[in-house]
Amino acid sequence: MELEKHSKPCSSRFGCWVCTAVREDKSLHQMIDSDPARYGYMRPLAALRDFIANTQYDWSRRQYVGRTIEDGHITIAADTYSPHMLAELLRYALSVQRETGVEIVNPAQLLAIDARWSQYAIAPPFSALRIWRDVEGGVRWLPPAVRRTPKTPVPRLGLIHVGDDWNDDVPSDHEVTGLRDPMWELYGESCGPDLRTLSNGRSVVDVEGDSEIDLEDAWLFLDFEMDRMLQERAGEDQDWTNGYRTYVAMGLLRPAKGSTRRVDEILRRSQWRQRHGLHGHQDPTALAERLTVRFPQQAALFDDAGACTEG
Repeated sequence: MELEKHSKPCSSRFGCWVCTAVREDKSLHQMIDSDPARYGYMRPLAALRDFIANTQYDWSRRQYVGRTIEDGHITIAADTYSPHMLAELLRYALSVQRETGVEIVNPAQLLAIDARWSQYAIAPPFSALRIWRDVEGGVRWLPPAVRRTPKTPVPRLGLIHVGDDWNDDVPSDHEVTGLRDPMWELYGESCGPDLRTLSNGRSVVDVEGDSEIDLEDAWLFLDFEMDRMLQERAGEDQDWTNGYRTYVAMGLLRPAKGSTRRVDEILRRSQWRQRHGLHGHQDPTALAERLTVRFPQQAALFDDAGACTEG
């Protein structure tokens, strides 16, 4: 009898609803099924967790352009989630949030996501805000039921040679890169930033501070600035890192103390990738044509990776 008492639905419930440490969250599903009137609202949460768990080894949902440049090469291999997958997850998360009332992404976190997408040239400026606006306007994307993808070795395709001088590769002598904003700097004597020189000799805007985005400031931005940004400054033909620099210029975000050099390097690397067509979503089949070095032991895995879709 004692064992039966502890085998009731949800008696083993623990931790976060989105945890994928187990293949199937039986406890969550049992809890919902045990009292649909009380827990039925959680079905979209369970669907989102199942979608994440079932697709974590789906290599077609991964980015294949490495985040670092080592010895003059970029590694082409399944890495973090692809831009398409990131956008898909944000659509699902915000839709589920509206359907259930359970907060998954608050406005401050939304702006942080958008800033990171811009900083790494994952998506055009304010792409996350566009998704937010669509969901708030009534559009819904709910996670589909998908078959679980079994765990397989990570596809590693090869290397693309970019040289040792990629750091200095700029379109012209008159264009500044990295953590700089010429228009903002014009107002340096009034409200613009001062410049500081890093230990490597590069000049950057002196804006170190609190890297956390304030929740109240985020709400004010969404209420009074978002529509203008989406209308005027979200074109795909511009520098995708403009979004990050806009958040910095508006005082919503600051590089953390001691991180300016790292931020400047990330922005310059992202701008370099844009000039060489290695930013945003990249199809591994197209990347394979640009490989300088191909990993021969990965031939079989490459055949699987080549079947990637946009998602």
